Amino acid sequence: MKKYVVLMSLVALFASGVSAQVGVYRSSGYGAIKKERPKRPKHSYERTNMPLAGYAYNSPVANHYVTLTYARCKLAGFYANAMIGTDMHTKNLDWGHRKHFLTNTISYPSFAFSVGGMIRMRVPLFAYTGIGYAYIGRNVKTIEGKWISIESSPSFLRLDAGLMASIKHVSLKAGVGYLLLGMHSHANEQMFFEVGIGYSFTDKKKKGAEEQ
Repeated sequence: MKKYVVLMSLVALFASGVSAQVGVYRSSGYGAIKKERPKRPKHSYERTNMPLAGYAYNSPVANHYVTLTYARCKLAGFYANAMIGTDMHTKNLDWGHRKHFLTNTISYPSFAFSVGGMIRMRVPLFAYTGIGYAYIGRNVKTIEGKWISIESSPSFLRLDAGLMASIKHVSLKAGVGYLLLGMHSHANEQMFFEVGIGYSFTDKKKKGAEEQ
C-alpha cells in the first residue's frame, strides 16, 4: 500500500512538472507557429504615356488630316492633339477689281489643335474629352491655275471625345469631334472622325525604390 501511495505521488509530481514546463514553453513563445495572414496584393496603377500618329476625316468637306497625339494618364491625366489637313493649297491671288474665271476645284486648307483631360476606365482603357481651335479655309482654283480665297472667317471651336487603349506596348485611339461656331457660308457645323496608333510606355521606377 505504501508503495502504491509513493508511486501515485511520484506520478502526480511528474505530471505537475510537465504541465509547468509546457506553460513556460507556451508563454515564452518557443515552438509557436506564427500564422501570417497573406497580404492582399495592392493593385498599383502605373502612369501610362501614349504618343500616337493617326488619320482623321472631315465628312462635310471630305477633308483628310494627319494627326499627332500625346496622352499621359494614371487614374486621371491629360492629352494634347494636333491635326493638319492634306489639302493645303493657299491663295496666291486676290479678288481685286479684276474678274477671275473660277473652276470647280476647291481646296480646304486646315489645321486644328485641342487639349483636354482623360480618366482611366479600366487597366487598358481610357476615356478623353477636350476643347480647342480649328481653321478651315476655302480656296477656289482659277482657269489660270491660281488660287483665290473666298472665305472671310474660317474659324471654329473644336470639341472632341473618344477612347484610348494601351495594350502591352501598343496604344490605340478612336474618337469623334465637332467643329462649331464657324462663320463659313457653306457650313456652320462640321464633324470629323479620328483613329490612331502608337507606342505606350510607363514611367520608370526611381532607383533604390523598394516594393512594398
